[in-house]
Amino acid sequence: MKIYSDKICRNLKWVKKKDYIESSDSLASDETLKLVNWTVKSKFPIDKIKLDTEKYYNKPDRSQIEYMKKYFYPFGWHPIRININFELIDGQHRLSFAKEAGLKYIDVFIDKNI
Repeated sequence: MKIYSDKICRNLKWVKKKDYIESSDSLASDETLKLVNWTVKSKFPIDKIKLDTEKYYNKPDRSQIEYMKKYFYPFGWHPIRININFELIDGQHRLSFAKEAGLKYIDVFIDKNI
């Protein structure tokens, strides 16, 4: 994970030049992740992530995704959470943004409890 300034703001033009944006380091330590039984996987292929529409029957809020396109803050770019079957648990807006921005990879927390 990368150290970003919390003041840096990027736009979609900057994001579209990339196929991967490293996550911010502003989250839990390795010890904390072990306690909750999660693993961090960097540069996970987006096309392998599954979305269960029965669990996520609501579509992402377009205004939030549009806001991310206009004001992308790398400091707040955290891994999404998936289970061991690569099903999305948390991060529907971040995943939608990543797909729309053309990213091919995203950092994930793999939750071994679900």
